[in-house]
Amino acid sequence: MLEELAIRNYVIVDVQYIRFTPGFNVITGETGTGKSIIVDALSLLLGNRGGEDLIRKERQSALVEGLFSFPGCSPVDTWLREKGLEGELDTEVVLSRELTRQGKTRSRINGRTVTLSDLKEVGNLLLDVSSQGEHESFFLPRHRIALLDTFLDDEGWETHGKYRRHFNRYTELQRAIVAVDPPSAERIEELRHDWAELSSLGLTHDEYREVEEEFQMIADAQLLRDVLSELLSLLNGDDLEGRGVCSRIARVRSTLESLADTGEAYAHLSESLRVVEVEMQEIGYQVSALQEKLAFSTERLEHIEKTVSEIERLKRKHGCRTTEEFIALHETLKNELSREETQRAKKEELETYREEEKKQALSWGRKLSACRREAAARLGERLQQELGQLAFKRAECMVRFQPERDGEALLTPEGLDRVDFFISLNPGEPPAPVMEAASGGELSRIILGMKSIARVESGVGTIIFDEIDQGIGGKTAFWVGERLKRLSREQQVVCITHLPQIACFADHHLRVDKRFEEEHTWAEVFSLSEKAERVEELARMLGDEERQTPALQYAEKLIHTAAQGSWKKRHG
Repeated sequence: MLEELAIRNYVIVDVQYIRFTPGFNVITGETGTGKSIIVDALSLLLGNRGGEDLIRKERQSALVEGLFSFPGCSPVDTWLREKGLEGELDTEVVLSRELTRQGKTRSRINGRTVTLSDLKEVGNLLLDVSSQGEHESFFLPRHRIALLDTFLDDEGWETHGKYRRHFNRYTELQRAIVAVDPPSAERIEELRHDWAELSSLGLTHDEYREVEEEFQMIADAQLLRDVLSELLSLLNGDDLEGRGVCSRIARVRSTLESLADTGEAYAHLSESLRVVEVEMQEIGYQVSALQEKLAFSTERLEHIEKTVSEIERLKRKHGCRTTEEFIALHETLKNELSREETQRAKKEELETYREEEKKQALSWGRKLSACRREAAARLGERLQQELGQLAFKRAECMVRFQPERDGEALLTPEGLDRVDFFISLNPGEPPAPVMEAASGGELSRIILGMKSIARVESGVGTIIFDEIDQGIGGKTAFWVGERLKRLSREQQVVCITHLPQIACFADHHLRVDKRFEEEHTWAEVFSLSEKAERVEELARMLGDEERQTPALQYAEKLIHTAAQGSWKKRHG
């Protein structure tokens, strides 16, 4: 229940602390005094848009705070505990919203800063606001379904929950598929072709370099062979006479060894020559080995030339200036192909899961439709009873389900169903959609009836009606006032009205006045706690600004007849 509303520097309000009571709270005042400012301020606590234009002139910020009470173990209590936002008292919560000239907005719950979505979430558990011009939006498809769903039984709500879980998973997978963004089939094919072409050589990165080195070696083979032959000739000699370096060193060393007694210096020289002789022999072995390597077969020569020619062709085709660039391109293609094929496979896997979730959502959606058809019968019967109490004695109400488009069910957050509310207000008239069958005043009463049954089911503690009396008057206004009074026995009701036939039913009456002082204008809210004050206000609403005796007497009679219920005898 809304206990107190504090408004500071908001539009034409300086500072106002407005207390509300259980039951039926009525707000009245001349047109233009600022009655709807109260509703607009409360709407801020529901997360509605708030801008700099709402801040009072010459002020830097505006603040709206609402104190609400609620029963223990309620959805509000559970929500606050889950979020860790409990207040000092277990059954009270303070919501606040501050707007600044800098464009910043601050939302708080029990004095702690929260996100706007959190404020909106808990606000919707506490408060329902019905503003002017809501007729068309009230009958939007999602609102029609929401009203119907208030009449689902336990099995229906369980089915509803299962449908939503599968639908939410289906939409998550749909978003994930879009986010994957795999390449086209043409791009995959292009990558595969290029990769296969570069891989057709069958070479590793190291083998590319070895082939080129071998090719260069072949190109230089003749020169190398000549150099090695000359070196080998130098070492071993080119005839059998032993004129090579190795043979000569061996003879000198042998001679020195035979003259070992000549002196120690010659012995050292002989040993040094032995070392040189060994190294020369080793060089000879290496030269012989290199000569063997230069002995390429014809087949090997052809293979190496063909491989190098293909490498050069592919380098030119793909714009690679060096072998290193060519190897890098090969690796890049490999990685890109792997990545894109993984993305493609991931998308296909997600699509498989999505189709399974879609299948499950459709299955539970059709079960939910069956539950809703049972709920529609209960809703139609309850609404017919409700409208009977709002002066529609002969009305017939029904919920009609629209067929699937082209025989195919459409998945939506609300389910597979699209429903319309049909009504016949007079005997013999065929049922028609509510928006077509009802006039403005009739539509206001029908919406009141629908909201009455829906909000009782929803458990929201406070309902705000901003000028629900549009287009009605006379005895119909009594019916509306009486229904609001009865509704207030189950939930707190706050109603802004211009009609004394409604205001006379109030448990608590507030009046909004606009004050002027030189160039300063502000709105003030007064509680009419005395009966005489209420009588005077009702007389003003009847059009008697002078509060003359007949008008005052009639206003007093309105209060008395509303309290006694005797108006039904005259207007029923």
